[in-house]
Amino acid sequence: MSLRAGKLIVIDGIDGSGKTTQIELLKQALDLQGLALQVISFPRYEDNLYGKLVKRYLEGKFGSVTEVNPYLMALAFAGDRLLGKKQIEKWLEEGKIVISNRYVSASKA
Repeated sequence: MSLRAGKLIVIDGIDGSGKTTQIELLKQALDLQGLALQVISFPRYEDNLYGKLVKRYLEGKFGSVTEVNPYLMALAFAGDRLLGKKQIEKWLEEGKIVISNRYVSASKA
């Protein structure tokens, strides 16, 4: 375990707002400083059942946004993040900076 606790940085915003660009710029700056870091993006469309459900929802496979129960879909987004929690905690315990492309704040918005 690291003597220095890791940091979690969340970059959030709507599609096309430049999240990926900002994450890449931040990653480059931190790399230049020699800091250990990891990047994770949510939703993780192919990594687990919840991510796959989110992908299908966003593709309209369950109907339009007005037809799908938002509370039910919020569970899929939350389930995907829950499955990523242990990995994020591990990285933080190792003293790494974790940059997350979206996180809980995305669902709250």
